[in-house]
Amino acid sequence: MFIKKILIKNFRSIANQVIETNGINIIVGNNDTGKSNFLKALNLFFNGFTDTNSDFNFESDFCIFALRGKGKAKEIVIELILNPPTSYNNGKAIKWRKIWRNRGLWKEVFKYVDNKPLMPRTRVRDWLNGIVFRYVPAIKDVAYFSELLRYLHDTLSLTIEDEVKAAGKGFISTIKKHTQKLDNDILKRLGIKSSIQLPPNLRDLFSTLDFQTTNYDKEISLRHRGDGIKARYIPIILKFLADHEKLYHPQGAALVNTIWGYEEPENNLELLKQFELIDEFIDYSKKAQIFLTTHSPTFYSIEKSYPDAVNTFRASVDRRSKSTCFDIINMNRDKLLDKHMGLLPLIAPYIKKQQEKVAKLKKTLEDLENDENKAVLFVEGETDRIILNNAWKKLYYGKPMDFLIKDAFDRHFIGNTFLREEIFKNYPDRKFIGMLDFDEAFENWNRLKDKKEHKWVSAIKDETKGLLLKHHKFNGHIFLLPVPLNRSKYASFKYGKNSMMSIELLFPDRRIKKFVEKISVPGGGVLLHFRDDKKIKFAELTNKFNKNDFDNFRTIFELINSIINS
Repeated sequence: MFIKKILIKNFRSIANQVIETNGINIIVGNNDTGKSNFLKALNLFFNGFTDTNSDFNFESDFCIFALRGKGKAKEIVIELILNPPTSYNNGKAIKWRKIWRNRGLWKEVFKYVDNKPLMPRTRVRDWLNGIVFRYVPAIKDVAYFSELLRYLHDTLSLTIEDEVKAAGKGFISTIKKHTQKLDNDILKRLGIKSSIQLPPNLRDLFSTLDFQTTNYDKEISLRHRGDGIKARYIPIILKFLADHEKLYHPQGAALVNTIWGYEEPENNLELLKQFELIDEFIDYSKKAQIFLTTHSPTFYSIEKSYPDAVNTFRASVDRRSKSTCFDIINMNRDKLLDKHMGLLPLIAPYIKKQQEKVAKLKKTLEDLENDENKAVLFVEGETDRIILNNAWKKLYYGKPMDFLIKDAFDRHFIGNTFLREEIFKNYPDRKFIGMLDFDEAFENWNRLKDKKEHKWVSAIKDETKGLLLKHHKFNGHIFLLPVPLNRSKYASFKYGKNSMMSIELLFPDRRIKKFVEKISVPGGGVLLHFRDDKKIKFAELTNKFNKNDFDNFRTIFELINSIINS
């Protein structure tokens, strides 16, 4: 953390505000409350601009709600309290103030917090002048990406400018061979000798570069990809710039530290991708201080998981002064923020559920990186995993399991993971198997089967052995629970999503009778339905069952074994 405290006076909607900062600083509020003006004030302080490449205009940027004494000049004041690295004068805190009047920057003051002056030619001043502030606007359009590539030029020019120019000479030499007639015609008609050359400054040339991306083995320009994909590139590029600037700063020069001002990172991102981006921000905040504005509960709830690293501020309009206020809030105690943001109370548990889902997926992927290259079986939940592990121990005592069991969040998690195919592409040498209960999860299984592309083909059509689909290209397999003969009335392809076969019903009735309820079915008859609130307790008891209680599980393991060895 570099900036410790910020004072802003008379800038746009902000009349007079002081905030204390952290590694990640989140400003949340409704539209037109002045959230973005906070980041634009920092952009003015460090870069001399307000918006991206928009010049400072004192008359329009001065706060119309400002209070000033009679006869006093109009002033915009921004002051930072910063903590330099300990190697710079033992990390003694610094007060850095800038004042603007109608003709532009009027005064700049450097002091220590005890008001002792900070001399001009010191390493601390070099460090301050070397701080890089990267402003990311709410609209990440083509113009912003061009500017981002100009930043890339500025950073790379520290180390490879000569190499780029040398490569450019070869490029220009080839162009000259094919434009010699044009040069001759210009000389003949105009009497001017000319030839095509690289510009002396390659900055603008960099702005026209592009990222060539691959999608399903086809090369596509990043400019032609969706806005959500392009948005994910931004923090990765910013992180690269920060790392490169630190690594290749000139010998003897002050280290370069980076601060990000990021407007509405949730724009163009689906919910799951927002959670992934949060993890990136948490990782990147170890090296860069981050300020961001947001409307999304995905982002303004970060503090709940990282209370020591995050400060959250609510932007609002003060009723008396009509100017912007930033009030620090405690996300673990503030129960009204969702209401202020106009969000239904129902969204809070949904957000929590998504956070748990992302954490589980992250843990699964980490396990895949660390584990040996075994096949992976995804099951719908924790109770399925517990039951299968106990079944293996009883049926194959002492024999190591030659596949990994990973409990997913629910049936949708397995269905969507297999539908997207990313996990198959990222781990092409592994076999992935999905096991679904033969109940409403039939819908997820059948969605894969009915895909128009016909990527999933039926490998087993016998319900007693487990209806199995196999991906035509990747090592992906997904099956519905085998239906033993004594449960034939519970599930079938004909019943579809109205089937009622859960993993607990593979046990004999005497083992499950205390955990089920009886349901009457059309046409007469009664079926057993396992109660959801009893599943955890039952799963934990299965380790005490006899070996013959698990007889119906042999079919599952035989199916998995045939997939692994196919």
